[in-house]
Amino acid sequence: MAAIATGKSRFVMGDATADTVKAPTAATDVPIGVRENACVTAGDSVDVVLFGLTHITLGATVAQWAHIQINGTDGKAKTLAATGYDAGVCHEGGDTGEIVKCFIDIIGIPMA
Repeated sequence: MAAIATGKSRFVMGDATADTVKAPTAATDVPIGVRENACVTAGDSVDVVLFGLTHITLGATVAQWAHIQINGTDGKAKTLAATGYDAGVCHEGGDTGEIVKCFIDIIGIPMA
């Protein structure tokens, strides 16, 4: 279930409410997956990919095969920086706003 209405193909993080996800609040947040479907109203059910191929919306230019992390509060992806969590690999390069294929591996992220 989503805590707020949001678009698809973006990173989400856990919410304090059980079985609920929300948009990230910073690029340094720990993602728990990528939303597969859009959420029109808070409380809607959403599918979240934790491991495997999916699509992600880019928040910056990302090269093909680059490792990715949360871009910021919009849940989009950017190239992995030293302060981010490695959430997967971009299979296609692209520019800001494009939706590209990626391999997500949230299972390997250490949860703080």
